[in-house]
Amino acid sequence: MSYRLYTYRPNFFVTGTVGFGPRTQHVKYEAVAQMHFGNAIVRPVLTSIHRLPLVTVGQFRVGQILCETFWPSYYRNGEPQSVCPRYVARRQLSRLQELGYRLKSGFEAEFAVFRTADGTTPLFDGKDMLTCQCLAEVEPLLYAIENGLAVTGVDVLTVQTENGPGQMELTLAPVFDVAAADAMFRLREAVKEMCSSRDLYATFMAKSSDTSAVNGLHFNHSLWSPDTDQDQFDAAGELSEVGRRWLAGLVRHAPALTALCAPTVNCYRRLHRSPAPIRADWGFDDRLSAFRVQCGGAGATFIENRISSGPANPYLVLAATVAAGIDGLETGIAAGVDDVVEVQMLPTSLDAALDALQSDEVMVDALGTELVDWFVKIKREVEIAERLNNDHSDAFTIERELYFKFL
Repeated sequence: MSYRLYTYRPNFFVTGTVGFGPRTQHVKYEAVAQMHFGNAIVRPVLTSIHRLPLVTVGQFRVGQILCETFWPSYYRNGEPQSVCPRYVARRQLSRLQELGYRLKSGFEAEFAVFRTADGTTPLFDGKDMLTCQCLAEVEPLLYAIENGLAVTGVDVLTVQTENGPGQMELTLAPVFDVAAADAMFRLREAVKEMCSSRDLYATFMAKSSDTSAVNGLHFNHSLWSPDTDQDQFDAAGELSEVGRRWLAGLVRHAPALTALCAPTVNCYRRLHRSPAPIRADWGFDDRLSAFRVQCGGAGATFIENRISSGPANPYLVLAATVAAGIDGLETGIAAGVDDVVEVQMLPTSLDAALDALQSDEVMVDALGTELVDWFVKIKREVEIAERLNNDHSDAFTIERELYFKFL
């Protein structure tokens, strides 16, 4: 057997790398231009290193390690880049910890698998959701993904076929802090690489054709006490005052959240279509709401952010959700069952969602002006512009070229 050793150390990449588009498109960011497009420093998170046997079908010994980006020492004193999604997520979690809470969370990942690179031939027809017969057809692939992820420390709770052609779902066990986003990042890479090694094509894009199902990325989360290890959302089987204040923050900032939870033009083929959310609302065990509250007692009471679409960056979903929730905690206004308020509609396009994000001063202040500016710039100058400049072409064709292979 042949072996190849990959070693990781602080390395250098183009400074604007974290601002690339879905097909590595880049735009001119002011900070990058100021340093004449020099390098950024990429530093490994040493505790994240692990074996990666699920790639190369065992031909080589490969490891994976997560990294964060920093400015070079001669620019901004080498500080962390405020546009690095993992750093942004950790910064919000630090804010939460200062308030006396820890986040426990996990993602539900939907994706579709096809036999052809053009996304026209699904792995199965999708008419037999959750049946044993349908699951049996794809068990080898799903269990291989589950086993491969287990080696990397990612705990998959459930594997199942879903309600669309070639559509499957993996749910992740809830974990504390940034580990939830790390696990989702690893899951997405594992699914795509393991399908590729079998001459299959997996995509997390929200909707890949007129006949395809939509892919969501639901984010389940709760707050816990770091000292007593108790669920702070539970109050004798009901949502606690802390939970209601957190929920009020989510509802209040839902339009801005949508930009980061539904970050592609294609995502708006999913939103505003049942059972995906339409309004910035919430409900107990309500799959039609933006925020579904589950009250299952201590350790099983949580809020599900249902706005997120399949291709969303898990670090930004986590960061934005925490930023909105923290504002709810600090404002002190709790969401009540009988509240009579004017319910906001969620944005119906990426452009409108970006406007909502930019105009939400609380979210911009929490996430950072630079992150918001970079995010909005790449979305408007690459993805939205790509659609506008190709009105003569089929919209789905343009979107598949943008997203199918890499998201």
